[in-house]
Amino acid sequence: MVGVGAGLYGGTRLLDFDPDPIAVLLATALVFGVLSLLTQSVNPFASQWYPPQSADPLTRGRDGATFADLRLLESHQTARHPDDHLRHRLAMLADRALLGKHGVGIGTDEGRGLLGPDVAGLLADTDRVRRISPRDIDLCLRTIEEL
Repeated sequence: MVGVGAGLYGGTRLLDFDPDPIAVLLATALVFGVLSLLTQSVNPFASQWYPPQSADPLTRGRDGATFADLRLLESHQTARHPDDHLRHRLAMLADRALLGKHGVGIGTDEGRGLLGPDVAGLLADTDRVRRISPRDIDLCLRTIEEL
């Protein structure tokens, strides 16, 4: 900018316009400032500034499905009246694992045999709604993982 201002001053001096050096430098700075603002507002690739997002320590490193499963487990343990959602979710996981690895569903005799009597009985118990203990949840999840 100073070089352009000095060149402009030198050019007008050669043409005998008797320029004021401070006015020429200020006019050059004004033109450069306006051109800079104009190119930033028109440029589609201009850098955009976003406020930093704070990561919640409870959800950091977890995907949405894992976090939903964690909420389901916590709400099952802390609910005043237990519901059947956790048992249903565990049964769906077991059914998906059985179909993927062995080609049988949870409703078949072979599927119940692969799950074992404890897990099959727990997942098939739809007559009564009860709170599933952490030990039983752990047993179900380990059995499903080992399929």
